[in-house]
Amino acid sequence: MSDRNSRYGRSPFRIHYTKVPVRPFQEETLDFLCDVVEIGGMASVAQLNASASCVFITMETEDEALSIGAAHAGKHPLTQDGKKYPVDIALDDESTEVFVVQQK
Repeated sequence: MSDRNSRYGRSPFRIHYTKVPVRPFQEETLDFLCDVVEIGGMASVAQLNASASCVFITMETEDEALSIGAAHAGKHPLTQDGKKYPVDIALDDESTEVFVVQQK
């Protein structure tokens, strides 16, 4: 088993709330992790990043993070005011989006 390092710890996966109009509070996020994603005692750290509208969850091993990402990706919406919004659950791959704009 190989552990990956990230600025959020070892072997993290993330839950992205960018498509949800109102970001869930900490208690709602913890309920989502325990009741829906069912991480139980596998996670060592959960860090909320308000500016990125996501939560990084650090797992003990990369295999655990991979299995969570594979098992839950695209499967769990969040319901607000009777409407369902997609929640992205994926392995944190540390990639960075770069947009190149050519000026005239």
